[in-house]
Amino acid sequence: MTKFSVIIPTIWKGDYLNELLDSLYKSDYVDEVILINNDKLNTYPNLEKNEKLTYVEPGKNIFVNPAW
Repeated sequence: MTKFSVIIPTIWKGDYLNELLDSLYKSDYVDEVILINNDKLNTYPNLEKNEKLTYVEPGKNIFVNPAW
């Protein structure tokens, strides 16, 4: 089975991110989830720890295209 990575640049505007992360963690097709925090003012250390999650905090908004 081919697995893939999911890259999610975010500035925490949506209410559905935790649901999305949960479904990605459960997917057999997803090998890793890279979450890029583009909001320099907010950090979210209370994210549920998961072996698939890589959390990146560049310290400023690097915008969507550079994040991908």
